[in-house]
Amino acid sequence: MSSFLTGFFKNSPSQNSPNKNGILLPIWYNPTPIWIGREEELKQIILKLSHNPLTFRLDDLVINNNSLQNNTLQSTLQSSLQNNNIEEYNYNNYIEQINILTKYDENLNIMLDLLVPKYIDDITFWKSYFFCIHKILYCNNLNEIEDELCELYNYRRKFILEREELIKIEMNLIYEKLNLLKVIFEKYNLLEVIVNDNLYFIKLNDEDIISNEDIMIIEENMYECIDKKKKISLLTSEINVVNNNELIEKISEMNHLFMSLHSKYIKYKEKLNLNVNMVELNYDSKILNKFNLKYLNYILPNRFKLNHQLKLIYSNSEHGTSLKTLIRNCSDVSPTILLIKTTKNDILGVYQPCNLQLNNKYYGTGEIVLFHYTNDLFVFYKWSKLNDYFIRTNENYLCYGGDIFGRCALKIDDNLRMGQTNECLTFLNHYLINTEKENSTSTTSGNTSSIEMINTKIDREQSSDPLDFEIYAIEVWGFEEHCGWYGCWFSCFCWFCWLLFDFC
Repeated sequence: MSSFLTGFFKNSPSQNSPNKNGILLPIWYNPTPIWIGREEELKQIILKLSHNPLTFRLDDLVINNNSLQNNTLQSTLQSSLQNNNIEEYNYNNYIEQINILTKYDENLNIMLDLLVPKYIDDITFWKSYFFCIHKILYCNNLNEIEDELCELYNYRRKFILEREELIKIEMNLIYEKLNLLKVIFEKYNLLEVIVNDNLYFIKLNDEDIISNEDIMIIEENMYECIDKKKKISLLTSEINVVNNNELIEKISEMNHLFMSLHSKYIKYKEKLNLNVNMVELNYDSKILNKFNLKYLNYILPNRFKLNHQLKLIYSNSEHGTSLKTLIRNCSDVSPTILLIKTTKNDILGVYQPCNLQLNNKYYGTGEIVLFHYTNDLFVFYKWSKLNDYFIRTNENYLCYGGDIFGRCALKIDDNLRMGQTNECLTFLNHYLINTEKENSTSTTSGNTSSIEMINTKIDREQSSDPLDFEIYAIEVWGFEEHCGWYGCWFSCFCWFCWLLFDFC
């Protein structure tokens, strides 16, 4: 008895089994081909559909724009519909035919393997195919069905060409705006050149800081480019551009140019708003001016901007030529900018993220930056991450950087009158002053010699000789809100809160 019930329930109608496409169908369900009853007139026409790839390339927009509502109902189907209304196309009504048609039509499987998923997805493949079948079923005159399908294919092609033309027009407008932005960025040196991970140089010019008018132009054009990119994305989603390699390449080039300029725009957005006329100095500097203030803003971290008053911490003309005095004045101030001007008008310096202290061991952080001006180039070196020899101070000298050969990127004697510079592994830097070789070639080759010198890599396995220079002026500047004991206590308070939050 139990075996009988088991066999009964096993074959009962309540059991469902999925078909090839995951649709649950009853076990007894056995759909018949769609042409049953009209085999002579429909079978050959339907089987012929699979020989044309365009049959499977009609997307939703084309299908919706080619509604069958204006067609009259075929006489053989009028009895099955009420009020002579045409049944709208519904893809779900045809899903059951997928397994049957793939058995009868071998070419259908070939097209499926050929088009999916390289050119279209499987949903679009079957939706388009069954839409053509639906059009055949509700066609007034089967002798004219091929012309109607050709008209449908031509409409799709025209639709795609119109969208592609709109895409090209929008792309040309974006290119015009991007080229305008590129000219403005080059005018204000916002396209810095990165030689490697820690070395940068920027071409200097006599232009003042970026004007408010140009800032407005940059903002407006950047927003318009973003809006037009959204429109292009919408247009490309309406058509399949996989086969149009030329259009794909142009879109890719446009996106690459846009992203490169947009990244510069984001990176320098704060710097663009810098107005050096708003920077107040509490001392008549012998080194700082509007020209080099503009470029010092490049080396600062995002949390420190040159939009506040700068306070003089030390100057050899104001506080005397003593290294101990310099260290004492900077012992409770961070960050600071140390600037040196040589007797040959070389300008070099260091961004110091921490306060100075008498310590014969190296200390500091990786935010330290070396910089100098050479032959109309502003060059700055970040930490190379090869060692952590940042700052070393004692009663005899102050040095920045170090390596196994005993080289320092910058070294200042205790009397603050002489200094040395050398190649160093901490920053992978070149000499921070103009060499005799550079001075002799700069009159003939200009910036070319400096750029070639910068591009040459320093020897990591062989020592080099230091270059001495005589100091004309040395100054240390700090940020007003970070100077004095209040700034230190405030920094300690923020550091404590961060540790407490991280612990919680």
